[in-house]
Amino acid sequence: MSCLWAGWLCAGPSRFVAATDAPAPSTAPAAVDVSSSAFETVCADLRAASLVKADFVETKTLRILSHPLESKGTLWFSPTQGVYRVMQEPVHQELLISRTQLVQKDAQGTVQRMGVRGQPAAEVFVDVFLSFFAGDRRGWEKTFAAVFSGSVDDWKIELIPRPKGPAAKALRRILLAGHGGLLDMMTLTEANGDETRTVYTHHQVSYAATAVDSFHFPTELTAP
Repeated sequence: MSCLWAGWLCAGPSRFVAATDAPAPSTAPAAVDVSSSAFETVCADLRAASLVKADFVETKTLRILSHPLESKGTLWFSPTQGVYRVMQEPVHQELLISRTQLVQKDAQGTVQRMGVRGQPAAEVFVDVFLSFFAGDRRGWEKTFAAVFSGSVDDWKIELIPRPKGPAAKALRRILLAGHGGLLDMMTLTEANGDETRTVYTHHQVSYAATAVDSFHFPTELTAP
């Protein structure tokens, strides 16, 4: 699967946007505040959703390029099915992220599959990403130290890879920001300084169990 890091980076050609400075190195936080009632409430709000849909704008800042790359699309999340991500600009591409595999479909309809198990970097990111959307803090804390700050209405969670773990070789940190049970922004900084910042807007959330029953990811992606 072409240039596939952690499920979706480098998903094809993107149009150029204004250049930004490379991110500064991140250091491990001195204090960890993940016991507050606000943090527990945010996790509970995340767990309550049965189906989430949001538009995204993603900007990649890569050391090998003088300008960042931008892509746009829509994302769906189901606790039982995973994440279905459709990039609409600059090219059409579909990506399914589940606990067991990453499946990509390009603009020509070609489908590629990559098993997650046995590939530590991809496995760690997929587990953490899906665990976050599901509000499962135990899924994060296996490989990351978490720092929570802010309030229920305006929060940030910084995930720092635990030393000597599989994530530490590939990532410096993951910074998540949102309000209530909604993720507004995710910034992923790789060990080499490359950064991917994704902004989520126009959230649509269902809390009814029937929403999951009536929504299905495309058959050509979910079929073995």
